[in-house]
Amino acid sequence: MLSPNSKTTVEQKIKARNCALLLKNGSPKLKTLLRERCRLRMKESRENAFSSSRNITIERKQLITTIVNEELAQQIDDDIELHDIILKEILNNWDEWQNEEFERSMDYMMNADDENQVFCPICECNLLTLQENIISCCCGLRLYYPKTLPEFYDKIQASMNVHDQQNCFAKLQFYTEPKFGFNVLALNAICTVCDYYSPILELI
Repeated sequence: MLSPNSKTTVEQKIKARNCALLLKNGSPKLKTLLRERCRLRMKESRENAFSSSRNITIERKQLITTIVNEELAQQIDDDIELHDIILKEILNNWDEWQNEEFERSMDYMMNADDENQVFCPICECNLLTLQENIISCCCGLRLYYPKTLPEFYDKIQASMNVHDQQNCFAKLQFYTEPKFGFNVLALNAICTVCDYYSPILELI
Protein backbone atom coordinates (compact mmCIF):
# COMPACT_ATOMS: atom_id res chain seq x y z
CA MET A 1 0.00 0.00 0.00
CA LEU A 2 1.30 3.44 -0.92
CA SER A 3 1.92 6.00 1.74
CA PRO A 4 -0.57 8.90 1.65
CA ASN A 5 2.34 11.25 0.98
CA SER A 6 4.13 9.16 -1.65
CA LYS A 7 1.83 9.77 -4.59
CA THR A 8 -0.99 12.10 -5.41
CA THR A 9 -4.13 10.04 -5.85
CA VAL A 10 -7.34 10.99 -7.60
CA GLU A 11 -8.98 11.19 -4.18
CA GLN A 12 -6.33 13.66 -3.01
CA LYS A 13 -6.80 15.83 -6.08
CA ILE A 14 -10.55 15.89 -5.55
CA LYS A 15 -10.09 16.64 -1.87
CA ALA A 16 -7.61 19.39 -2.71
CA ARG A 17 -9.95 21.05 -5.18
CA ASN A 18 -12.90 20.84 -2.79
CA CYS A 19 -10.82 22.21 0.07
CA ALA A 20 -9.53 25.03 -2.11
CA LEU A 21 -13.04 25.98 -3.17
CA LEU A 22 -14.24 25.79 0.42
CA LEU A 23 -11.44 28.03 1.64
CA LYS A 24 -11.94 30.48 -1.18
CA ASN A 25 -15.73 30.66 -1.10
CA GLY A 26 -16.74 29.43 2.32
CA SER A 27 -14.12 30.51 4.80
CA PRO A 28 -15.02 33.94 6.15
CA LYS A 29 -11.82 34.00 8.17
CA LEU A 30 -9.58 33.41 5.17
CA LYS A 31 -11.49 35.82 2.96
CA THR A 32 -11.40 38.50 5.63
CA LEU A 33 -7.68 38.02 6.27
CA LEU A 34 -6.80 38.10 2.60
CA ARG A 35 -8.95 41.06 1.76
CA GLU A 36 -7.94 43.14 4.75
CA ARG A 37 -4.22 42.46 4.52
CA CYS A 38 -4.11 42.89 0.77
CA ARG A 39 -6.25 46.02 0.98
CA LEU A 40 -3.87 47.57 3.49
CA ARG A 41 -0.87 46.56 1.40
CA MET A 42 -2.47 48.02 -1.71
CA LYS A 43 -3.19 51.24 0.14
CA GLU A 44 0.43 51.47 1.26
CA SER A 45 1.60 50.79 -2.27
CA ARG A 46 -0.63 53.47 -3.71
CA GLU A 47 0.73 56.03 -1.29
CA ASN A 48 4.36 55.18 -2.07
CA ALA A 49 6.38 55.31 -5.27
CA PHE A 50 7.12 51.85 -6.64
CA SER A 51 9.96 50.74 -8.87
CA SER A 52 7.87 48.41 -11.02
CA SER A 53 4.48 46.72 -11.15
CA ARG A 54 6.25 43.35 -11.37
CA ASN A 55 7.66 43.80 -7.86
CA ILE A 56 4.17 44.57 -6.58
CA THR A 57 2.75 41.41 -8.13
CA ILE A 58 5.51 39.27 -6.59
CA GLU A 59 4.99 40.88 -3.19
CA ARG A 60 1.24 40.30 -3.32
CA LYS A 61 1.68 36.64 -4.23
CA GLN A 62 4.07 36.18 -1.31
CA LEU A 63 1.55 37.82 1.00
CA ILE A 64 -1.27 35.58 -0.19
CA THR A 65 0.92 32.49 0.16
CA THR A 66 1.78 33.38 3.76
CA ILE A 67 -1.84 33.94 4.75
CA VAL A 68 -3.07 30.76 3.07
CA ASN A 69 -0.27 28.71 4.65
CA GLU A 70 -1.25 29.98 8.09
CA GLU A 71 -4.86 28.98 7.50
CA LEU A 72 -4.03 25.57 6.04
CA ALA A 73 -1.63 24.76 8.89
CA GLN A 74 -4.60 24.82 11.25
CA GLN A 75 -6.63 22.43 9.08
CA ILE A 76 -4.13 19.98 7.57
CA ASP A 77 -1.49 18.55 9.91
CA ASP A 78 0.66 15.92 8.19
CA ASP A 79 -0.22 15.66 4.51
CA ILE A 80 2.36 18.06 3.11
CA GLU A 81 1.72 17.08 -0.49
CA LEU A 82 -1.99 17.70 -0.13
CA HIS A 83 -1.17 21.01 1.52
CA ASP A 84 0.89 22.02 -1.51
CA ILE A 85 -1.82 20.98 -3.96
CA ILE A 86 -4.44 22.99 -2.10
CA LEU A 87 -2.15 26.01 -1.90
CA LYS A 88 -1.52 25.89 -5.65
CA GLU A 89 -5.23 25.56 -6.35
CA ILE A 90 -6.04 28.54 -4.15
CA LEU A 91 -3.28 30.71 -5.59
CA ASN A 92 -4.45 30.01 -9.13
CA ASN A 93 -7.97 31.08 -8.23
CA TRP A 94 -6.98 34.07 -6.15
CA ASP A 95 -4.58 35.31 -8.83
CA GLU A 96 -7.42 35.44 -11.32
CA TRP A 97 -9.73 37.07 -8.79
CA GLN A 98 -7.38 39.80 -7.62
CA ASN A 99 -5.05 40.69 -10.47
CA GLU A 100 -7.64 42.30 -12.70
CA GLU A 101 -8.81 44.83 -10.13
CA PHE A 102 -5.35 45.41 -8.63
CA GLU A 103 -3.64 45.98 -11.96
CA ARG A 104 -6.52 48.13 -13.17
CA SER A 105 -6.19 50.39 -10.13
CA MET A 106 -2.41 50.54 -10.39
CA ASP A 107 -2.45 51.23 -14.11
CA TYR A 108 -4.95 54.02 -13.67
CA MET A 109 -2.66 55.69 -11.17
CA MET A 110 0.70 55.04 -12.81
CA ASN A 111 0.11 55.30 -16.56
CA ALA A 112 -0.17 59.08 -16.63
CA ASP A 113 3.20 60.80 -16.38
CA ASP A 114 1.69 64.26 -16.21
CA GLU A 115 -0.90 65.34 -13.65
CA ASN A 116 -3.02 66.70 -16.49
CA GLN A 117 -3.07 63.33 -18.25
CA VAL A 118 -5.97 61.17 -17.10
CA PHE A 119 -7.03 57.89 -18.66
CA CYS A 120 -10.64 57.24 -19.53
CA PRO A 121 -12.37 55.15 -16.83
CA ILE A 122 -14.61 53.56 -19.47
CA CYS A 123 -12.20 52.28 -22.14
CA GLU A 124 -9.14 52.47 -19.81
CA CYS A 125 -6.73 53.01 -22.71
CA ASN A 126 -7.20 56.54 -24.09
CA LEU A 127 -6.39 59.89 -22.51
CA LEU A 128 -9.21 62.25 -21.68
CA THR A 129 -9.39 65.77 -23.04
CA LEU A 130 -11.08 68.75 -21.43
CA GLN A 131 -12.34 71.61 -23.57
CA GLU A 132 -14.97 74.18 -22.68
CA ASN A 133 -16.08 72.22 -19.60
CA ILE A 134 -16.55 68.99 -21.57
CA ILE A 135 -14.48 65.91 -20.76
CA SER A 136 -14.32 63.63 -23.77
CA CYS A 137 -12.64 60.48 -25.02
CA CYS A 138 -12.34 59.05 -28.51
CA CYS A 139 -14.32 56.03 -27.25
CA GLY A 140 -17.40 58.29 -27.16
CA LEU A 141 -17.39 59.44 -23.54
CA ARG A 142 -18.66 63.00 -23.03
CA LEU A 143 -19.05 64.47 -19.55
CA TYR A 144 -19.82 67.96 -18.37
CA TYR A 145 -17.20 68.98 -15.82
CA PRO A 146 -16.44 72.65 -15.06
CA LYS A 147 -13.20 71.91 -13.17
CA THR A 148 -9.82 70.39 -14.05
CA LEU A 149 -8.74 66.91 -15.13
CA PRO A 150 -6.68 66.38 -11.94
CA GLU A 151 -9.81 67.11 -9.91
CA PHE A 152 -11.76 64.64 -12.04
CA TYR A 153 -9.04 62.06 -11.44
CA ASP A 154 -9.34 62.68 -7.69
CA LYS A 155 -13.06 61.86 -7.87
CA ILE A 156 -12.34 58.59 -9.67
CA GLN A 157 -9.65 57.65 -7.19
CA ALA A 158 -11.84 58.56 -4.21
CA SER A 159 -14.49 56.15 -5.48
CA MET A 160 -11.88 53.39 -5.82
CA ASN A 161 -10.63 54.02 -2.29
CA VAL A 162 -14.13 53.84 -0.81
CA HIS A 163 -14.74 50.59 -2.68
CA ASP A 164 -11.48 49.19 -1.27
CA GLN A 165 -12.77 49.91 2.22
CA GLN A 166 -15.65 47.50 1.58
CA ASN A 167 -13.07 44.66 1.73
CA CYS A 168 -14.04 43.72 -1.82
CA PHE A 169 -11.59 42.99 -4.64
CA ALA A 170 -14.16 42.55 -7.37
CA LYS A 171 -13.70 44.80 -10.36
CA LEU A 172 -15.21 48.24 -9.88
CA GLN A 173 -17.05 49.14 -13.07
CA PHE A 174 -17.61 52.63 -14.41
CA TYR A 175 -20.53 53.27 -16.69
CA THR A 176 -22.32 56.22 -18.24
CA GLU A 177 -25.97 57.07 -18.05
CA PRO A 178 -27.78 59.28 -20.56
CA LYS A 179 -29.92 62.08 -19.24
CA PHE A 180 -32.96 63.28 -21.13
CA GLY A 181 -32.46 66.74 -22.59
CA PHE A 182 -28.65 66.74 -22.26
CA ASN A 183 -25.99 65.93 -24.86
CA VAL A 184 -23.56 64.78 -22.19
CA LEU A 185 -23.62 61.79 -19.84
CA ALA A 186 -23.63 61.08 -16.12
CA LEU A 187 -20.84 58.84 -14.78
CA ASN A 188 -21.33 56.19 -12.10
CA ALA A 189 -19.28 53.48 -10.41
CA ILE A 190 -20.75 50.14 -9.39
CA CYS A 191 -19.62 46.77 -8.04
CA THR A 192 -21.85 43.82 -8.84
CA VAL A 193 -20.35 41.74 -6.01
CA CYS A 194 -20.57 43.95 -2.91
CA ASP A 195 -23.34 46.22 -4.28
CA TYR A 196 -21.17 49.32 -3.89
CA TYR A 197 -22.54 52.21 -5.94
CA SER A 198 -21.31 55.74 -6.33
CA PRO A 199 -22.36 58.54 -8.67
CA ILE A 200 -19.15 60.17 -9.91
CA LEU A 201 -20.70 62.94 -11.96
CA GLU A 202 -24.41 63.65 -11.89
CA LEU A 203 -26.51 65.93 -14.04
CA ILE A 204 -29.06 68.04 -12.24
